[in-house]
Amino acid sequence: MQQSIRCSRCGSPNYPGQQYCWNCGGQMGSACPGCGAPLEHNAKFCGSCGAQMGPGGQQQGGYGQSQQSYGPPPGKQQQYGGPQHGYQAPPPPPPPQQQWGSPASSYAGDWAPRKQQSAMPLVILLVVLLFGLAGFAYWAFFGNPPWSSGGSSISTPIKGAPMIGINSADNVTASVTIKFDTNSSVQARIDYSTDTTYSKSTEWETNYASSHTITLPNLKYGTRYYYRILTRDKNNKTATAEQSPFRAGSP
Repeated sequence: MQQSIRCSRCGSPNYPGQQYCWNCGGQMGSACPGCGAPLEHNAKFCGSCGAQMGPGGQQQGGYGQSQQSYGPPPGKQQQYGGPQHGYQAPPPPPPPQQQWGSPASSYAGDWAPRKQQSAMPLVILLVVLLFGLAGFAYWAFFGNPPWSSGGSSISTPIKGAPMIGINSADNVTASVTIKFDTNSSVQARIDYSTDTTYSKSTEWETNYASSHTITLPNLKYGTRYYYRILTRDKNNKTATAEQSPFRAGSP
């Protein structure tokens, strides 16, 4: 095994007799003859093994000898070639930097930016639903839904038979008054005609009452008329009841 000397500048092993270090290009200095460690100029003791260096010591100008094989010092990577054109192993890549909000960051849950979701679509949906429920409730209680008590299929709450009286009559026309009572306060009107089409109608009464008097004007004298009584309450629920026909101006 050949002897080597170490550079006092970088600690790389060199051949005996070299004047410049092959690794750093520094001028070779003296070395400890015992351990081969580099020595400062005029050093009295070796800083590595403690050997005393005297004026007549075994110092060798320009290099020192040691029983170490050529190769990199412990903990130092081997490098090939001189300082100008030698190959050096590339340094390891730097450790990845963690970014705020990344899964590797311990603060990702606290500092990661979160996309704020708008609650406006949900609010609009709730408002539409409330308006729909309100409209349905109004129609069910104040309108005329199929299950209500109103409609033409429900009999008019009339007490007794209507009374028909002749107001005035001649051989051409007659005016007839129809009186009737109901079980509750309602508005009423009468549909009438010479057949069951009931093509003519009176106006609805303006007041709600349980006693009613409605006049049918300008009837043809001696003509049979069919009529029906319509009623509606304050909730706008209607009822219809057909009555027996009568003759205008004659028994």
